[in-house]
Amino acid sequence: MKTNRHSLMAKGIMVLLSLLILIFIITFAWFTPPEERNDAHGVSMKTKAGSDFEYAIGFKTSQTFGEYLVTDFTNSEDSEWDIEDLHVPGKMKDDQITPVSYNLLYDYQPIDITGDGYTLIRPAMDYGNWKINTGSFDYSIAEANTQYISFDLILRSKAATTLSLGPNSYAIGASEVEGTTAKPDGSKLTGADVERKSDYGNFSRDAIVGAVRVAFLGFDDTLTAESYSTGTQDDKLNHTPSLLWVPRPDLYLNNNGNDLSTSGWSLNTGVTSGTTFNLQSQAMNDAAYSTYRHQYYNVFEMTNPNDTVEVATDNSDYVHVSAKDTEGNEYHLNDSVELISLDKPMTVQENNEDVTYYYGKVRVRIWVEGTDSESRRALSKGKFKFSFDLTTNG
Repeated sequence: MKTNRHSLMAKGIMVLLSLLILIFIITFAWFTPPEERNDAHGVSMKTKAGSDFEYAIGFKTSQTFGEYLVTDFTNSEDSEWDIEDLHVPGKMKDDQITPVSYNLLYDYQPIDITGDGYTLIRPAMDYGNWKINTGSFDYSIAEANTQYISFDLILRSKAATTLSLGPNSYAIGASEVEGTTAKPDGSKLTGADVERKSDYGNFSRDAIVGAVRVAFLGFDDTLTAESYSTGTQDDKLNHTPSLLWVPRPDLYLNNNGNDLSTSGWSLNTGVTSGTTFNLQSQAMNDAAYSTYRHQYYNVFEMTNPNDTVEVATDNSDYVHVSAKDTEGNEYHLNDSVELISLDKPMTVQENNEDVTYYYGKVRVRIWVEGTDSESRRALSKGKFKFSFDLTTNG
């Protein structure tokens, strides 16, 4: 994984994620839960033996020379994947003996960006990257798998169905995991003895999880199952995400009105819906700042630039914010959100027999939102994990 020396984007002294390690554990209703939460980088997936559901990952990086590749479909109990160790059928080396291993994070240079899930940008910055240059309409489109993580999750089943992100989905700071126990409640993110303690106060850098966003985008309905299942790069994405998820609204990094000092900072945990903060920083002031909304810098709608960062609050139906559950007081999605339909039929040959599968594909984008209060240097080198609870119904 590469690192860079750009600061993060939107408020006062911004975050430099020189060592952001993304660790994902993906579980499905029909999948076997992970036996343990390890610290291997990337996405690992494991299915139940005999499942009718199969999945593959579509991706491209400079390591693939810009070629879009698709891994094998699998539902094998013994098959487990990591996005830093992906294998593609037909890609071999050493005289057809050793499969080529691909790393989705090969080009990854963590930096904060901003957007609505469909359009992700890096705005023009003032000197020193202190804040967005609101006097400029310049921006660059964020680069997939360089400035944010992007991959296609391709699924197929033997019956038409729908795929949803289920209520047990959550995001967690790495320090909130102890052995096989994960507790996304913020209790392990504060204190003098926390893991990866920040230089700015008694809190963990892993609170960067509060600034993370995830978007799931479907594809144009005119695409075929053949395009889903072969090495075809499709960028006919729906402009509206199926889901834009704010997974950790319970966290608020408070600079206590002083961006220019490394002291006096604190981390609020257990923030409840309806709570607002008086955010005061070098780049943005918001007397009613809420962690329970997604906001982003929308340069496309700005007509009167001024010295104050202008952000758009996205109140669309596709924006979902995690909430505290009633049992463990932990923050989960606590909802079931439909992502895509597996409804594209295609017949394939398996064991000399025709088998019809129904295909679906969704693009997953994961980024650090630069207008979030946790997007600060105080949380550089933070680590976090995801657990995606993906379910189907007929």
